[in-house]
Amino acid sequence: MFKSIYRKCFNERSRLWIRRELTRANRFFIGGNSLQCNVCGKSYGKFLSHGHIKRSNARCPNCLSLERTRVLWYYLVEEEKIKERKLSVLHFAPEQGVESKIKALPNIKYYTADLNPNLADHKVDITNIPFKENHFDLIICSHVLVEVPDEELALKELFRTLKVGGKVIIITAIINKEKTQKISGGFKEKMEKYGANIHRMRGEDFSSYIKNAGFEVKEFEYQMLYSSKRIKNNALGDGQTERVFICSK
Repeated sequence: MFKSIYRKCFNERSRLWIRRELTRANRFFIGGNSLQCNVCGKSYGKFLSHGHIKRSNARCPNCLSLERTRVLWYYLVEEEKIKERKLSVLHFAPEQGVESKIKALPNIKYYTADLNPNLADHKVDITNIPFKENHFDLIICSHVLVEVPDEELALKELFRTLKVGGKVIIITAIINKEKTQKISGGFKEKMEKYGANIHRMRGEDFSSYIKNAGFEVKEFEYQMLYSSKRIKNNALGDGQTERVFICSK
């Protein structure tokens, strides 16, 4: 009954804000400074645990960034020079910490997109992106495609709307050592088993899917770019399943 009243009193956007702020309240009870978030710059003795299977030191208590969020921000700043270049950027399912950082950059023309209008500035179906071809210099797509039923069409749309010479940054988990496997079952079943409404368990063949859409692909795990000291100090995770794909047109 209380849940029903709560939903009537607060719309989805408000409920998301309340949930976020309640989680952030943990920061007042965490001392120390052995870990630093490179997204918001705050330091704590530990980060919050997170995940369907809990990972320690995963979520920044202040900006709520995850390991992959912090890796993404390092990559954008150090490799893509996002603070210096004039770019048109499309960001699917934007991570709030990175979103606020990019929105503060005067050199970036920035669009955030999600199927849920409460999670981004623009309601966008990634399989039908409402922009002309060759529109964006950079597209960010972290942990999105695995939840899209028609991934092939989504990749074609990303390729179509990307400028020649542009890049799509895809971050995803590689679970299977060999081929990607489709997942059956309903929403509730998937959420209970995987913690997300995923349609496939990604395999080592994922780069071939990207290439089939027309992209040139480079991929790496976290350890390929960052020192063990940085990984530890910024709690970037072990990177053993997370993979970054840089897709160029």
